[in-house]
Amino acid sequence: MKREVYVYESLRSLERHKGTAQFNPTICDEVFSAVRDQLTSTDFDQHRGVTTWKNDLLFASATMVEHHLIKRPIHNTWEITDDGRKYLEAYPNVSLWEIDGYKGNTFVGVNVKRLDEIG
Repeated sequence: MKREVYVYESLRSLERHKGTAQFNPTICDEVFSAVRDQLTSTDFDQHRGVTTWKNDLLFASATMVEHHLIKRPIHNTWEITDDGRKYLEAYPNVSLWEIDGYKGNTFVGVNVKRLDEIG
């Protein structure tokens, strides 16, 4: 599964919780519920006690922090940023995205593909 799906579903989860939630269990459980039908058997493989899909979700969080879509103010807590909200407002039904770029710390856009366009 593409990590971008985890990014989008994480942002949606945060919005459902008024912008702030704990990664475990809240975001983790909600993202899993959203993507479980798309996971393959390899997504359930374990490495050092962590399943592949959850590891991908954690890597996705690093991407979100790097691109200023979320903040992690304290351990296990994620908070959506204004840029994360702008993304969700611009693309409310998108489940796969690629970042076009940032100028400084400012969100400038995304290249969006809808799931039905992916094949």
